[in-house]
Amino acid sequence: MAARYGELMLTDRSAAQDLLAELLGSVGEHVAIRPPLHVDYGYNIHVGSRVFANFGLTALDVTEIRIGDDVQIGPHVQLLCPTHPLNPVDRKRQWEGGLPITIEDNVWLGGGAIVLAGVSVGRDAVVAAGAVVTRDVPPGTVVPTAEEDASITKAAMEDPDARPYTDAPRIAMIAVGLRLGRVGDHGGEFAFRRQFPVDPR
Repeated sequence: MAARYGELMLTDRSAAQDLLAELLGSVGEHVAIRPPLHVDYGYNIHVGSRVFANFGLTALDVTEIRIGDDVQIGPHVQLLCPTHPLNPVDRKRQWEGGLPITIEDNVWLGGGAIVLAGVSVGRDAVVAAGAVVTRDVPPGTVVPTAEEDASITKAAMEDPDARPYTDAPRIAMIAVGLRLGRVGDHGGEFAFRRQFPVDPR
C-alpha cells in the first residue's frame, strides 16, 4: 500500500491522501509526506495536523508511533520501534520486541536523524541532521550531532529577538546542519516559505 501511495503521488494527489489515511492509524489535516514512505504496518502510526515529511521516511511501527502537530521531518529520517535482546543466545533465537516513539508538537527532525525505540522527543525540540536519539529529549532543546558544539542548548532558542537564520553566529537552526538554500538577495538571511497555504480567514 505504501508503494501504491508513492505511485499515486505522481498522478493523483487527492487519491494518494485518501490512501494515506487508509494506510496509517490516523492522519490530521494538511499533512504532506513525500514518497517513498517505508512502514512495517502503518496502522500503528498516528500523525497530527500540518506535518511535513520529506523523502524517504522510514517508520518501523511494530508498536505505536505518535507524531504531533506542526512537525517537520527531513529526508531519510528513521523512527525505529523494534528492539532485540542484548543477550546473544536470545537474539540468535530471533526474538524481537518493540517500544513506542512519540514526537511531540512543533518538533524538527533534521535529515538522516534516527530516533530509537522508546524515545519521546519533547515539543519545540530540534534534532540535528544525522543525530542518533537514544533517550528522551526535553521540550525546547536542541540535540546536536557528535561533531557539533554541545553548548547549543535551550538558551539558544529562548530569545524571541534572536535571529538565528543568518550566517553568524552558528546557533540553533544553523547549527543543526540544515541550512536552507538562498532564494534571491535577502541581505544574508536564509529564505523561508510556507509549506502549507495560509487560511485567508
